[in-house]
Amino acid sequence: MIDVVITETIRDIDCKTWNDCFPGELENYETYRAIEESGIPGFSYGYARVLENGVCVAASAFFLTEYALDTTVQGYWKTLFGAFKQFVPWMMTLKLLCIGSPETENAHLGFHPSVEEPCKPEMLGRLLRETERFARSRGYWLLAVKDVPARQRALWEEVAVPRGFTPLASLPTAVLPIRFRSIDEYLASISHATRKDMRRKLRNASKVRVELKRDIHDVIGPIMEMYRDTKERSDWTFEDLTPTYFLETLHQMGDRALCPIYYLEDRPIGFNLLFLDQTRMIDKFFCMDSAVGRTVNLYFKSWFVNVGICIERGLSVYQSGQVGYANKLRLGSVLLPNWMYFKHRNPAIHMLLCWLSPILEVNQDAVALGKV
Repeated sequence: MIDVVITETIRDIDCKTWNDCFPGELENYETYRAIEESGIPGFSYGYARVLENGVCVAASAFFLTEYALDTTVQGYWKTLFGAFKQFVPWMMTLKLLCIGSPETENAHLGFHPSVEEPCKPEMLGRLLRETERFARSRGYWLLAVKDVPARQRALWEEVAVPRGFTPLASLPTAVLPIRFRSIDEYLASISHATRKDMRRKLRNASKVRVELKRDIHDVIGPIMEMYRDTKERSDWTFEDLTPTYFLETLHQMGDRALCPIYYLEDRPIGFNLLFLDQTRMIDKFFCMDSAVGRTVNLYFKSWFVNVGICIERGLSVYQSGQVGYANKLRLGSVLLPNWMYFKHRNPAIHMLLCWLSPILEVNQDAVALGKV
């Protein structure tokens, strides 16, 4: 017997039950619990599971929010959308149910290891059908899937597109393969001009001290100031994180999360939130006091600290996330593509969104040139 169950808190799901569907996934049950308990304003959450004879064989998470259409729009269009929002706010902000999470790297779709490949489309179809039914019951008209990685794109294409979902290119993920045994070897792998520039920047940053922490209660005030400073300077803002997010993430994830704090003398001027396991590191957030951090090249200091941690721990991948591609490409990263899918339950509005999709879609040429 096969059932699909939706719950609105991950606390109703056993940790092992969830994680068994996501073997080897760094962002797992503890990550979602930390997100849920963070009290991020404007978001609520749900979790869909396929149960076969009472055993969870497939799972996905989703979130619900009021989504502004100009969230991913840049330049001239950002200004134009902002003007429209003043006059027709109901048209520019839609009730969204999105598979994925505002805080995870990809739209996590997981299967129990016992599920064979030919069975996965049926499982995803059941999850998607029940999630759409849930959205309809709550009055959410726009449905989306956030950041599908290349390894699962064919599955989503097979199942989601026939159900009326339209695909869009999303922001790619920057990844640095760690194929070197020392920082010197790493420097030797990048271009001569970049290597020379990095050596100069690191000399300038030598006065900065770093402390690796898992308990940040004593610096949570400066951390939030730096987070807000960075958020105000960013064109890509979706959520507003709380102090609890950072504290709960470090608490829930234990030794799989780390927070380097950067000090100039005794003053915190920057921090990273890192996730790591036996194979890779995910750089979730880098934030700094911009007035001070730029003068000491703090971004590059943090990059080399993170690469050093990867080398020391024998990790094979440093995943530095989305946006800010110019420096990441200079420093040897490659870009892994992601896709998103959307569907509005009103056919006319869906057609309008499809017409707008070239504006909403990520400009892949700009990404390739490091302009995003």
